[in-house]
Order: sequence, then C-alpha cells, then structure tokens
Amino acid sequence: DLDGDAVLKNFTIQNGFSSVYDGGAGIYIEWENPTLSNLDIRDNVSTTHGGGITVAWSESLISNVTIRDNQAETNGGGISTGGLLAILDNVTITGNTATSNGGGVYLGYGGLDIINTEISNNQSGGSGGGLKAFSNNPDHTLTLNRVTIADNISGGVGGGIDLEAD
Repeated sequence: DLDGDAVLKNFTIQNGFSSVYDGGAGIYIEWENPTLSNLDIRDNVSTTHGGGITVAWSESLISNVTIRDNQAETNGGGISTGGLLAILDNVTITGNTATSNGGGVYLGYGGLDIINTEISNNQSGGSGGGLKAFSNNPDHTLTLNRVTIADNISGGVGGGIDLEAD
C-alpha cells in the first residue's frame, strides 16, 4: 500500500500485462492517493480495462506524464478511472487503443479534472475514441481546461468525446 503522500516520479513503465478484471497493466491504483509525475507509461496491454493506468476510488494527481501506445480489451486504452476525483495535469495521451470504449481515457462513475492535456491519435472499437465519460451521479463531474482533443477515431459515436448518463 502507498500512503496519500507517495510520489512516483522520473521513470518509464513499459511492456506490462494484466489479465485480471481490474486491469491496470502499467499502473493500478485503488483506494490510495499518490502523485505520479514525469513518467512515460507505454506499450502495456490489459485483457480488461486500463491498458496504461487504472485509477479506482482514488484522488490521484497525474502530472507531466506521457501515456502512449497502450491497449485495453475493454475500456480505457490509455487510462481508466472512476469512483472519486482524479486530476490529469499536463499529460499527453496518444496512440492508445480500446476494443470497447474510451481509446485514450475512460471515466466511469467518478470525477475527473483534465488540465493542459493533449488527447490525440487514440482509437476505440466502441464510442469515445479520445474520451468516454459515463455517470449517473451529479456530484461526479468532468472538467476540461486547456485540453486539445484531436485525431481520435471511434467505431461508434464520439470520435473525440462521448458523454453519457444512465
């Protein structure tokens, strides 16, 4: 377990593999609140979700990070997050793929602040080539501030962004 003050910085995570339901082939975070800084998370494969990173029930800060060329067989090729409020600041999310939804980013039932971030050249077989956000809780918000979403492809709706509530 990491405590809330943990900082992971200045290294590369690559060629990870996850075949468990919770995914997170590069990094898996649950119920902890670390800061991830100056990381290159690439070439990881999950047979479920969160090819690069899975953030579950966490208020993590992810800053100055590149999430690239990861794959998920379900949701969130680059990153899958949900539960609480995570923050992505100055992150590049590019070249990721998801067989289902959210080629770059998948947000399910949580809040996410995305700041100074590029989400580009990601692909999903379902909806939300760049970003898929799904929630039914008005307390869980998605905030985009100075974000570029470009050149993403989806097999369904929302090549750039798909926002839905159930």
